[in-house]
Amino acid sequence: MNKFKVWLRPSGIDCKVRVDGPGNVRLLRERLQAKGISSSEPIAIKGTSHCILHAHYPPQVTEEGLVMYVASIPEVELMLDPA
Repeated sequence: MNKFKVWLRPSGIDCKVRVDGPGNVRLLRERLQAKGISSSEPIAIKGTSHCILHAHYPPQVTEEGLVMYVASIPEVELMLDPA
């Protein structure tokens, strides 16, 4: 299992997500979708290996719940820096 870095910046019912490695975005999007969290198409950040996407979570998922869920994904190394 290869770990990859993820940064989150929650804001109400939306969360900016930065993912290290374009290949890791698909895995993260699949995991979010399984939890009922939709996300935008990823946008590559030019000159880096990072992608940005926006996750839209339902009202029953709190910001804290989203952070805890992403942190619980075995492949994810949740970073403290903002997205």
